[in-house]
Amino acid sequence: MLSLGQQLALASPWWSWRCATVRKALWASVLMRLRRLGNERLKANDLAGRCPATWKAITGLRKDGKTQERALQGVPSLELFGGLAGVLGIDTRDCIPDTETWIAETALHLSHYAEARGPAIQRDDALAYCRIVRPWTRDGFRTMKQIEHDLSSLAPGCRKIVMGVATALAPILELNNPEMKPSPARTGR
Repeated sequence: MLSLGQQLALASPWWSWRCATVRKALWASVLMRLRRLGNERLKANDLAGRCPATWKAITGLRKDGKTQERALQGVPSLELFGGLAGVLGIDTRDCIPDTETWIAETALHLSHYAEARGPAIQRDDALAYCRIVRPWTRDGFRTMKQIEHDLSSLAPGCRKIVMGVATALAPILELNNPEMKPSPARTGR
């Protein structure tokens, strides 16, 4: 029998939930690319004697430099994301991964950093999980029988990977399930 968290991981498009934990994990995937591309651009500027050449040199995008610092640490700010990309000459499309990679990296981030996390998952496992489970979520609600049928149709190695990722995500998804009564962990109170 699957736990509620495993069911959510296998049948729910949890990456679309309106909750801070998932939003921060989605944002982390984008920020990883922005930081990498930004570092490359700043290094090239520094070598060519152009400005900006450091992250500190562009803190003027906000009156409060801490806003930029918080955004680069994972606090979502779409305006600052666009501002940094614009100032650095980075195409924002280069910062947003394809859908499968984005969901997989979100799962990976959750397994490493979210409250109530279980065992950390590996990137390849997260990608395999996403390739298998994402299509299952397209048709809306699925019964336990449908989930078990889909799992039984997988090769044993694939089933082990999918269940490993679902098990790792389970406590995180249970804690952040939007269908459940808000708890202090979800609301921050």
